[in-house]
Amino acid sequence: MDRTPTGIKGLDDVIEGGLPRGSWTLIFGENGTGKTVFSMGFIWQGLCGGESCIYELTDQPVENVRTYFRSFGWDPRPFEKTQQLRFRQFFPCYSTSQDPLVTYVVGRPSAHTTRLFHEEVLKHGNGHRTARVVADNESLSLIRGGFEEEMRTLEWSKDWAMQQGITGLRCISRDLQDPQAEAMLRQYHDNIIELRLGDAGRELRIMKMFATEHPVDWMPFEITREGLQLKRKQMSPMGYAQYR
Repeated sequence: MDRTPTGIKGLDDVIEGGLPRGSWTLIFGENGTGKTVFSMGFIWQGLCGGESCIYELTDQPVENVRTYFRSFGWDPRPFEKTQQLRFRQFFPCYSTSQDPLVTYVVGRPSAHTTRLFHEEVLKHGNGHRTARVVADNESLSLIRGGFEEEMRTLEWSKDWAMQQGITGLRCISRDLQDPQAEAMLRQYHDNIIELRLGDAGRELRIMKMFATEHPVDWMPFEITREGLQLKRKQMSPMGYAQYR
């Protein structure tokens, strides 16, 4: 099975080299647990490997995310100028003036507009193969958009990823507290990783990973100047034997 390295130190070691290519991974946790850093590290790994990437966001303006990228020494602007990286921002009221390098969408996009955007990026990749997509969403966007339209988007995105060999991340706040929405999200994602703030600090666990043997316990991680990385000394196939 082809794998897409996450770029997160320690994580790829325990999931056989990376996320299964052509799948979507649900990343969920409370605010401040590291979902956006996880996503940025994933995108940066792809950009440095010559892949074309899409980053979609709803809960903050693009310039904030650019600043966050640069705080880790990652400058996205050169990749934006060559269209190797494409930002799509929902709710353009976040911007005082629109950036020509950003695609703006008013409100929750339909499955149709999402399909058109992704296919347009795939067609005009300037020699780079579109391989990674991040949807860094706020939890309430699922409810605002309506379940039927969200299901159409999730269904199309899953089929598109499988057909094109694209690996996607979808970040959702764990405070969603809506059983129907959570069940829907689980249905349309092959992989699920949960993040939390535990007694040992930030922790993650792999709840499921398609056709991949993986640890089942909570694993501590930290956010460093190089991004997110797991804290460990020794590993075993089904869990961590010792923590740092």
